[in-house]
Amino acid sequence: MAECVHCGQDCGKNPVIFDDKPFCCNGCSMVYQILQDRKLNRYYEMMPTPGIRLDQDNTSGTRYAYLDNEEIRSGLLEFSDGGISRVNLFIPAIHCSSCIWLLENLHTLHPGIMHSHVNFVRKEVSITFRDQEISLRQVVELLHTIHYIPDISYNREKKDDHQKANRRMIMKIGVAGFAFGNIMLLSFPDYLPGGEAIDRLMSGTFGIVSFILALPVITYCASDFFLSAFKSLRKKIINIDLPLSLGILSLFLESSYEIFSGSGTGYMDSLAGLLFFMLIGRWYQNRTYQSLSFDRDYKSYFPIAVTRLNDGIEEFVQLSEVKTNDLILVRNGELIPVDSVLMEGEGSIDYSFVTGESMPVAKQSGNFVFAGGKQTGAAIKLQVVKEVAQSYLTQLWNEDRLGDDSGIHMQTVVNKVSHYFTITILAIATTAFIYWSFQDLGKAVYIFASILIVACPCALALTIPFTFGNVMRIFGRNGFYIKNTDVIENLTKADTVVFDKTGTLTHACSMNVSWEGQSLQEKEMQCIRSLARNSTHPLSVIVGEWLPVSPLLPVDNYREIAGMGIVGNVEGLKIMLGSRSFVAGSQPDDEGLASSVYISVNNKLRGFFKLENT
Repeated sequence: MAECVHCGQDCGKNPVIFDDKPFCCNGCSMVYQILQDRKLNRYYEMMPTPGIRLDQDNTSGTRYAYLDNEEIRSGLLEFSDGGISRVNLFIPAIHCSSCIWLLENLHTLHPGIMHSHVNFVRKEVSITFRDQEISLRQVVELLHTIHYIPDISYNREKKDDHQKANRRMIMKIGVAGFAFGNIMLLSFPDYLPGGEAIDRLMSGTFGIVSFILALPVITYCASDFFLSAFKSLRKKIINIDLPLSLGILSLFLESSYEIFSGSGTGYMDSLAGLLFFMLIGRWYQNRTYQSLSFDRDYKSYFPIAVTRLNDGIEEFVQLSEVKTNDLILVRNGELIPVDSVLMEGEGSIDYSFVTGESMPVAKQSGNFVFAGGKQTGAAIKLQVVKEVAQSYLTQLWNEDRLGDDSGIHMQTVVNKVSHYFTITILAIATTAFIYWSFQDLGKAVYIFASILIVACPCALALTIPFTFGNVMRIFGRNGFYIKNTDVIENLTKADTVVFDKTGTLTHACSMNVSWEGQSLQEKEMQCIRSLARNSTHPLSVIVGEWLPVSPLLPVDNYREIAGMGIVGNVEGLKIMLGSRSFVAGSQPDDEGLASSVYISVNNKLRGFFKLENT
């Protein structure tokens, strides 16, 4: 068997030949021709068979027409001014150096693209283009043409919020690190023998410069600690940020007093260093919580826009604008975003996203359709019953989500321990301050701050994110993903694992297939296999793979009726494959959980294939 030059898949008995090279399909051949015409042959030299194959071509029609909507377009663009725009697209198909090379040479495929840059780790490509020469829709269609299909999600606001929070934290770490390094240099003489002999004027100058450098540290970098302590006091709660905030303020005030009174150089270097390392710990904690949360909520899987029918005219609107009783059009391969009723067309709904079951569910006009299913046949028209925020899928998702309160659930025990620990530390520090204040007030402040900072229960706060972060990393490397992190602790007590349904463990290509009916001749099985291989429907694919391997025969007068079956002429035989009502004109008996694919040869029913999950 020959391998496809573009994607490396098996070309079968009848490969598509172009330039004396084998291809598995016309799509791969087309991409090869495009790259050849643009003299981008190096794409195939950097790595053999680097391309991606499309199971079906959906570039025709109006799949990306919604990108012409100005509101949707402006929401996706990162920058647009002076006729130049930039967009950042997530492309899951990026997998090798050839992908990077091709995507960073998009300007060769279209002169309207100025430049492009690939972030391989995040599988994202940033494209800058001229609006007058190429539109956002045309950019996406160009990527689709070369089989790099962008994943354009409905809602990325949560991701943007995380990025902004991380940027703010990194800025604070940078400021604290800059101040820490410079204050340490200014304080270096204090750590050397004979440092007390340094000129008094110079020592005072160093102290004032250290004070100036410490101001942004205390006002900007430490603001989160002060804010957290203030909010907890307003709610009459003592959290672990309270002693830390008191210690920071005490150390800053004591150091400021020593600097301006000339009695010493203070401890600004210790203060800046403490906050620098504490901020690094907080940054790691936040990153860990973000990785523990289920970042892609249900909206991330929905289309960014839907086709709404208004007096028979198609218009593309954002999902948030879809209202009850609206009539929407869902095409083959599109996800149904709202609970609705099928008004027109034959539905073949794949609910594997919601239930885990791989077999499509047939729907007729008037049937209720839940959100989250994917239409696998021809386009259907649906009337909206519930908006996206009220749909079944939304309710299902919200039953057990982490949301923004994931940290609260994870730290129940730690918070209780930290609460009593904090009260104890405050009591000890206050007692020490009162005792030493009768002898030396300056020393009392120093001791008070030292106890609060040294005994700060920060280790308790970092216990959960460090532990769970490491566990999640180990799970991820082994392909095991969980949504609720409470499970991690509970797993230590588990002795039995129960799977709630077969769909969790099975998929469409792992099934028990049996034939019930009249015996089929070898020639008939070859004809049935040849017909089934022309369809992308999951049941047709399973039947085609189950039948004995044989050379594929040409099929004439092929037709596929969505939700019903397929028919065609093979070697003079009229083969029909599909539901009983389509093949035999009668309704089947109750078949339980199994699926059946009926076969007729020359209008005579021969039997059916019975398919069950293993």
